[in-house]
Amino acid sequence: MTPSSFAVMGNPIDQIASWYRYRQNVSEANSERSTKGRSFDEFVLAVIEEEPPVFAAIGRQHNFLSTRRGRVAVTHLFAYEKMQLLLDFIAEQFGKN
Repeated sequence: MTPSSFAVMGNPIDQIASWYRYRQNVSEANSERSTKGRSFDEFVLAVIEEEPPVFAAIGRQHNFLSTRRGRVAVTHLFAYEKMQLLLDFIAEQFGKN
């Protein structure tokens, strides 16, 4: 039997919005990472650039879910917003349903 692997991924728009809000409060010492004075639209456009500027460098969820060759590295992917599906899956895997 091949082991299962899984990951939980949040809605990409929610993730970007969360980073935007977080970086609104970045300290002066890290001001290059701050989104203060930038609109959310400007942040989104910067995030999707091939090489995002420092204030928009948040990484890509796809990179956490795939190998260096671009192959998906998990057998099951769950939406953060639907946590009960993950809990049901884990219970089933351990025979606890």
